[in-house]
Amino acid sequence: MSNQLIRREPDVTAEQLFDLVLDVESYPRFVPWYEAARVSDRKPDSYRTDQIVRFAVFRQQFKAITRFERPHWITVSASGGVVKNFDLHWKFSVLDSGGCEVALTFDLSLTTRPLQSLAAKISAEAVKTMLDAFETEAARRFGPTACAIQD
Repeated sequence: MSNQLIRREPDVTAEQLFDLVLDVESYPRFVPWYEAARVSDRKPDSYRTDQIVRFAVFRQQFKAITRFERPHWITVSASGGVVKNFDLHWKFSVLDSGGCEVALTFDLSLTTRPLQSLAAKISAEAVKTMLDAFETEAARRFGPTACAIQD
């Protein structure tokens, strides 16, 4: 099992970053290893997706369930194929300073030991790369802004 927690303070609002993370169909344009993502069964607090990701020679197609509470958190869960368990949990907060914080917890378990060892080696870097991609895309889409959430 590989489990990572990373926190960042991006220069966009929590609501803007929440909307960007929820827009999984745009991931192939800016997240390096995403090849495709298609949303189905959209509901007010959840949706299902068919996704394809590629890490080097490893290509995996999977179905995920995304649940969310706007603008506070998003949870993505998947399993199937070589993926025993895949969970992403995004949490969006406003800091006392008025800044915005995002926390991303990443948990991945694969079905075989060799693949699990590989996942453990690359997962920390992959999560950082993913957050970098989101910060870059957020700056491109929204420009730098003051962080605030209107409850």
